[in-house]
Parts: sequence; structure tokens; C-alpha cells
Amino acid sequence: MVPPVVYVLLEHPAPRARYAVEQVLGSLLGWKVEWAGDHATLAASEGPRLVYGHRPVAGAMRLV
Repeated sequence: MVPPVVYVLLEHPAPRARYAVEQVLGSLLGWKVEWAGDHATLAASEGPRLVYGHRPVAGAMRLV
């Protein structure tokens, strides 16, 4: 079975935040993480999307 791909945008990328996302989504859940560089890229992505920040993206789960 192919692991799901989740697209993630960190508004303030930091090594700890990237590590935490990789651990939870990648190591624990077995999902492949694709990093979005900006809000427009994330909005254009197909599939599950996650924003860690204050600015929402339509159709993406947002964590603050």
C-alpha cells in the first residue's frame, strides 16, 4: 500500500517544527510529508493539507 502524502506549510519554519512534523506524520503515521513553500503552493496542492500558522488556506487543516 502506498502511504498517503500530506502537504504541509509552516509559516515560520524552524528545525524543531520540521522535526516534529516529520516525527508525527512520517515516523508515527507512516505518511509522506511534502513541504509547501508558500500559501499559493499549498492551495494548489491536491490531497490532505496542513497549515501551521495564523493565515488559513481554503480546504487545509490549520493549527495555531
